[in-house]
Amino acid sequence: MPDSAVPHLSAAARLVAGALAEVHETTVVVLADAAGVSKSTVAKTLSLLEDSGAATRIVRETDGIREADLWSPTSALASLLAGAPTTIPSWRTRAPCRRSSSTPPVSVR
Repeated sequence: MPDSAVPHLSAAARLVAGALAEVHETTVVVLADAAGVSKSTVAKTLSLLEDSGAATRIVRETDGIREADLWSPTSALASLLAGAPTTIPSWRTRAPCRRSSSTPPVSVR
């Protein structure tokens, strides 16, 4: 797939989106392995795709024990990968956390 086909996603996010498009109901760990990127990158990408309606999350819990969420693509993901105009929020454009001016910086030694 040419880089220009999905202009709103980074190269790593395009790998995640492509891997998600190939499966149904999968976990972050499986997608990270399939896409060859970190679990953190997959989690961030899935969160953005979920916010835009391109992915859905199934939260699982058995006998009060939380299990890995299952992720599935939606038809919006297919449109995104086909190059249709879609607005995907970016974690890089979200407002940064602000530290109170009365809070001194933390020094790590």
